[in-house]
Amino acid sequence: MKTRTVVTFLLLLILTGTDSRAQVSPWHPPYPDVQSLVWIRLPSGEWLAGHVTSLRDKNFVFESEELDELHLDWDDVVELRSAVPLTFTFAELGTVTGAAKIFHGVISVRVGERVVQYPRSSLLSIMGGEQTEWNYWSLNASAGIVARNGNTDQDDVNLRGFIRREAGPTRLDIEYTGNFGTVGGEETVHSHNGSVRFDWLIMQGFFVTPFNMTLFSDRFQNIDLRSTFGVGVGYFVMRTKDVEWSVTFGGGHQSTRYTSVLPGEERIKGTAIIIPGTGLDMDLTGALEMKGEYYAQIGLADPKNTFHHTDVQFQLDILGDILGFTLSFTWDHNTNPQADENGVVPEKSDFRTSFGIGVDI
Repeated sequence: MKTRTVVTFLLLLILTGTDSRAQVSPWHPPYPDVQSLVWIRLPSGEWLAGHVTSLRDKNFVFESEELDELHLDWDDVVELRSAVPLTFTFAELGTVTGAAKIFHGVISVRVGERVVQYPRSSLLSIMGGEQTEWNYWSLNASAGIVARNGNTDQDDVNLRGFIRREAGPTRLDIEYTGNFGTVGGEETVHSHNGSVRFDWLIMQGFFVTPFNMTLFSDRFQNIDLRSTFGVGVGYFVMRTKDVEWSVTFGGGHQSTRYTSVLPGEERIKGTAIIIPGTGLDMDLTGALEMKGEYYAQIGLADPKNTFHHTDVQFQLDILGDILGFTLSFTWDHNTNPQADENGVVPEKSDFRTSFGIGVDI
């Protein structure tokens, strides 16, 4: 009888212990306060603490206290808790900033004394912290100079500037490239290429370009000014930590004023055009970055009047992410160049290579 009682008691202890272990709830981080880190939970149940940098196109950038900068698929962030203000942009719902919690497909944001809820499916982007105008801007500039003396005196200068304003679903790009050169004191290169482009992300992966302007001038291609205005749409084929690849398609109007023309020909010509293009940015290594761009401007009235532009630039960081060496290759091809007043027809293709120093801010 005593033996049976002991056995029964031991079985009860085992069952009780097993049941108590089964009822232990999973670990949760402390409730965040304004001085704390942001917490995110992964599908494995693991919690990470750190700071939110950004979310755009399902690429969630998170600065972990232990693992440094992480690039996560947004679908892998099951839960988020933050008392630190974050700036959210929602499709058709605008932008809101505040402390937030994301759980079960709902984003709860504290705005003043109210808590406003939004569907997670309508989220377009997140920016860490309360944003100021300065946070939205970035700048890249480079200069390349080649000087040769001896039997032939040659001087070549390449200037580049790129400014971007990115805030929530919108992105404004302003770009300029100038090339100048002389041989034996005589000018041999003189061109300018500037563009302004505004993109609006309307849903994950897709964006529209309601405004796109390009101004081009090349004295030695007999182009005094070619102005292009257009609109378009685009799609991010890939957007990860190391690769951003987009394709675009648009249309618009192009007007070209030639430096000179043969007698009886029009100096200014205009045409409707279509503009297919693609862009690729890649981090090849931790210090080496590549940026490539291609677009074509195809005349609808005469497809033979087509202009191709390809530009590839490499930058090797030598002082953090601020200063680096640059190497660029540019190819411009005009399928139907215009003869000048002397009947001289410019070459169809121009290929340029430049090596210089670049600065990122």
